[in-house]
Amino acid sequence: LHRVDRRQRQMCIRDRDSLGGSGIFDPLYFVACEFPLRAHFPEGTAMKKIANLKISQKLTLSFGIVFALLVVITVLSNIKLIQLNDSIKLISKDRYPKTILANTVQIEVNKIALNLRDMMLSNDPVKIKNLFNDALASDKKMKQGLDQLKSIAQTEEDKRYVDVAISARDQYVPARDALLQLALDGKRNEAQAYLDQVFM
Repeated sequence: LHRVDRRQRQMCIRDRDSLGGSGIFDPLYFVACEFPLRAHFPEGTAMKKIANLKISQKLTLSFGIVFALLVVITVLSNIKLIQLNDSIKLISKDRYPKTILANTVQIEVNKIALNLRDMMLSNDPVKIKNLFNDALASDKKMKQGLDQLKSIAQTEEDKRYVDVAISARDQYVPARDALLQLALDGKRNEAQAYLDQVFM
């Protein structure tokens, strides 16, 4: 076994009486003093070297460690701030505009559906014509929204979603236009039959 630092041994010997032991080989003394010193301060270890440093050296080392920790914390904080800034840019410059355009497309689709319903329920030719014009205007806005979404789509996933939406619109438009024309011509029964056959 390594010899224990003499100063540390002397400190434990002064306190051994409080442990109830009668000598250095007393079991209580060994557990309380000898074993911890041998375990934590063997010859040549870093802890022993630190323990032997002067007070000024210990203070210098402590301040150096604190300064190093401050540097690490500062660097990590800057990295997190950069990541947060990138996330904010992604939301404000990319995802938010796409969400607005997608909601605009959905709103115009709903307006067209409501105009179709009102056209089939109305007997007023003037009102039917106005609803027809409103449906065409909504269709134009929907197409513009999809075109803008396609132009700003950057990732392959975004492009795939936009292509799916455009494909669904291309399949929907011919049937919708036919139903609009039947309602515009006042053929309510034919329009209802066509609606049940195609859209249901």
